[in-house]
Amino acid sequence: MRNLKQIVISIFDILRGSTIILFCYYFGKLLSNYTHGLLSGSVIGMIILFTALTLGLIKKEHVKTVAQFLINNLIVFFVPALVGATLINFTDISSSILDIAIIAIFSTIMVMTSTGLFVQWREKKEAKKNE
Repeated sequence: MRNLKQIVISIFDILRGSTIILFCYYFGKLLSNYTHGLLSGSVIGMIILFTALTLGLIKKEHVKTVAQFLINNLIVFFVPALVGATLINFTDISSSILDIAIIAIFSTIMVMTSTGLFVQWREKKEAKKNE
């Protein structure tokens, strides 16, 4: 009987976490339509989820199980992009290869820099909080 109770609780946790994450995603898509695609719906959804977690509107434990599953299986979400990349006719983009390389390098540097600065800011904030 104890196992059945644990299974029901696990299923409930998965459903609750999935519902919260999907709600944030679809709400982000809805907002993206109103901003005429300024940001993608998935990015807006992640911002909503992050804000709700930061403000304590959503408890971390409510989405932890589903989020951990998604993170552990993240490679599956890159398969469509990889398949799409293999279908590109490289003769069509050969004239733009320098532009593409510059954009890829610049965007990589920007992401690395902004991530590093954000992590440093968060660590300083946590250090002040723990003092």
